[in-house]
Amino acid sequence: MYASMRDAGRNTAPAAAIRAYARDTGTALHVVELDVVINNAGHLYVGYVEAFTDDDITHLIDVNASAPTESTARYCRTSASAEPVC
Repeated sequence: MYASMRDAGRNTAPAAAIRAYARDTGTALHVVELDVVINNAGHLYVGYVEAFTDDDITHLIDVNASAPTESTARYCRTSASAEPVC
């Protein structure tokens, strides 16, 4: 797991919660400074479209559209920059 926060002072409680979660679950946590968000994830089903279930299609939309959009929005809302970054 990689985690980043621009202003650790302002985010002391969330940072502590993330560290505690990683410690309690045995998750390897790497804290880095984040200046750029890049989403290169993608998901594709191969086969006949009529064979895809509604859940298959929803999962494709979640991975390929909703997740990167939500990640970017969260980054923009939590940026410590005084100027709009997005």
